[in-house]
Amino acid sequence: MYYTAKITQDPEEKREAYNIEFPDVPGAISCAFSMTEAMEYAQDALDMTLEDVLEGRMALPERKTEPDEKKGLYRIDVGARTATALEIYRAKGGMKAATVAKKMGMTPQSFTRLLKPSSNVSVAMLDRFAKAVGKRLVITFE
Repeated sequence: MYYTAKITQDPEEKREAYNIEFPDVPGAISCAFSMTEAMEYAQDALDMTLEDVLEGRMALPERKTEPDEKKGLYRIDVGARTATALEIYRAKGGMKAATVAKKMGMTPQSFTRLLKPSSNVSVAMLDRFAKAVGKRLVITFE
């Protein structure tokens, strides 16, 4: 899972400086003093903003902007833990946490922790979750 960051050199700074924003993820912004830093800080800003989306149970931003490095648009992959939490959130759909938790044999509070990127979710737990929401767990590497 990825979103596209627009990284531009700041013309007002006297030294090398970059502004970072995500056209499709409002609020995900940062700045850096090198392109290497900009790529790293972009992922941090993206992950933190998506964590806020999860905590607020808001709609996930739809990716519309495609990467094009010639235009300063860079692909930024969502961190693995954040991506896992987002996929759980997306797969849950409109089901209430209490309903999913009951099907998984756990408390609603325990289930809600699965939606936090800081949680360490096992493959076995992901499989239980998939069955509870009527889906099949598929793991791929790209």
